[in-house]
Amino acid sequence: GDFVFDDDGDDDGCGDFGCPPPPPTDCGGYWDTTGLGNNTEMCEAINWVTEENIFTGYADGSYRPYNYINRAEVLKVVLNAFDNMVILPLDGTNQGFQDVDAHAWYMPYVRTAKFYAMLQGYPDGQAKLGNHINRVEFLKFVLEAAESFAGYNIPNYGFSNYADVQVGSWYSNYAGVAYDYMLFNEYVYNGQYNLQPADLVQRGEVALLLYRMHVNGLLNGTSNGLPVDGGYGYYDNMGVPLYY
Repeated sequence: GDFVFDDDGDDDGCGDFGCPPPPPTDCGGYWDTTGLGNNTEMCEAINWVTEENIFTGYADGSYRPYNYINRAEVLKVVLNAFDNMVILPLDGTNQGFQDVDAHAWYMPYVRTAKFYAMLQGYPDGQAKLGNHINRVEFLKFVLEAAESFAGYNIPNYGFSNYADVQVGSWYSNYAGVAYDYMLFNEYVYNGQYNLQPADLVQRGEVALLLYRMHVNGLLNGTSNGLPVDGGYGYYDNMGVPLYY
């Protein structure tokens, strides 16, 4: 009952009765991710970010996939996502930011991000690490990191596939990459795709985005410039995104 009959004559290594279903995942082992459904792409993503020590979850054993992510957390997970990234240790300074604790857990990531010019702060001298981050801000940060650490080149797009992204806006190239690799699940209104650039980013979305970058070789420099499986693999056979 768990196998699908396969008599198409191709040699897929599974015989005439097809391949067995993949083993179930545990969604990273967090008590609050069980409702996401085993063997979904989201569970694969949360498993991957957990196994790679990109996300470690909370002390109560939760992942909180629908919580918004702040700037300090973004520094940690993005820097930890790249292969062979060396995180600089604490040096006892606040790195020039007035509103940080020089000995806090996030300071190695702050120091590393500033060293690589990924974190400039605000004109008032603050890092504002507790602020949440929206979709296009996150895309800018993670895709520029991919350029710096994985050799990825962000293309120039003279068009937009999103109804709510204007060609020539500061984030239109980042949005183009997001569309090509489906880094965020899009919304469809009146038959048009929308990115919703101002939406705040959730922890589950970050896991999914980083996982998709990983699958497409954008984190380790193995991308050939084309999305895997032509960009269709993240939908079921009814065209519904597997995230939902």
